[in-house]
Amino acid sequence: MEFPIGFARTTYKRAKQFQEMLEELSCQLPLAIARLYLVTGEKFPEYSDAIYEQIDELQALRKKGIQGEMKYVLAQVSCYIEDAQALDDFPSLKNWSVLTPEKFLGQDVVSGDNILPGFSKQLYRIAPSLQVYELFMWFSQHELAQLQEQMKGN
Repeated sequence: MEFPIGFARTTYKRAKQFQEMLEELSCQLPLAIARLYLVTGEKFPEYSDAIYEQIDELQALRKKGIQGEMKYVLAQVSCYIEDAQALDDFPSLKNWSVLTPEKFLGQDVVSGDNILPGFSKQLYRIAPSLQVYELFMWFSQHELAQLQEQMKGN
């Protein structure tokens, strides 16, 4: 069963701003370079410091948008941790008494630093508000369209 999810108006505004700025950035460098920079901190000399400042600004906007919804994610995960039976899909988690939502999700997810494009269906069932990450993906519309075409071809 899927649940419709809604987000705060400010989250949607930040997501729109993020996407517009991301599309502009994608005209200046391949977004794969931006993603690599976010993961490794590695800078390529052919791109100016101003470009990397834009990437940092975008990531800060993204994190602010994600963190604005994180209290709901943490509340949803808390409910499932309290009822360990609901987590049968995650048999590797044995010691429920020391498990917190933050440990369950990981600090990179809670902070908004995780740049992966999505989460498993199991995790979305536990915390539907994690879909906020889908509003702030580090992929341009062009990249997503190309990926969709490739998936159709397979």
